[in-house]
Formats: sequence, C-alpha cells, structure tokens
Amino acid sequence: MEFASEMVVKATLAGWRIAEVPTVLSPDGRSRAPHLRSWRDGWRHLRFLLMMSPRWLMLYPGACLIGIGVAAELAILRGPIIIDGVGFDIHTMLYAAGATILGVQLVLFSLLGADHRRIKKPPAYFASASSLFAILYA
Repeated sequence: MEFASEMVVKATLAGWRIAEVPTVLSPDGRSRAPHLRSWRDGWRHLRFLLMMSPRWLMLYPGACLIGIGVAAELAILRGPIIIDGVGFDIHTMLYAAGATILGVQLVLFSLLGADHRRIKKPPAYFASASSLFAILYA
C-alpha cells in the first residue's frame, strides 16, 4: 500500500496540519524490474481509503436509499399510481422495500466501520476468535 496516502488520511483524521516539502529525487540504483501489481495494489489502496471514510461510502448513500424507499412505499400505500401510462404497484413497493432494507444495512455498516476505525486495540474476543479460526481452518 502506498505509505504516503495512509499518512495523509491518518493525519487528516487526526486534524494535523499537512505541508509539502520539496525534495530532490535520484534515479533508482536497483537493477530489477518493479514488482508492483497494478490491479491488486490499486484495489488494496481503494479499500483502505474507503474503509477510512465510512460516511461517504455507506452512510450518505444508505440514508438516501432509506429516504427514497420509505417515500416510495408511502406513496404506493394507498393504491397504484399511474404516470403517463406506467403503473407503479406492488412490484414497485417490493423494490422500495428492498431499497429501504439495503439502506438500513449500509447505515449500520457505516456505523460499524466508524467504530472499527476508532479502535486502537481490538477487544480480547477478537484474539480468541481469530485463534479459534486459525486452529479450525489450519
């Protein structure tokens, strides 16, 4: 993972001041080819950035899905709605209920992600569970 991005994200979350310092770069003296894997490293980097920002990844889209789903369900509750010959009935209500459920799950995941980000030392039950899984699946 790119160390610079991790430091920028953690410094921003801590509220520290970030400044650029000019440096002089010299050519790499190693003879081997770079060992970067663009897709794997890029995905790992994106996962890190998204894990460190659970609000933008899950909370706001989840809240929007809850709002849209509940509004659509309430609109269809009295009966079918027909707009320009297109009917919105029970199937639309099912999709709205699915959007509401997905929104609730996204909001809960964002709260868990925010809690996970704040934990400095994992609770003791994480250590015992990981050792149990290591024994079971070894």
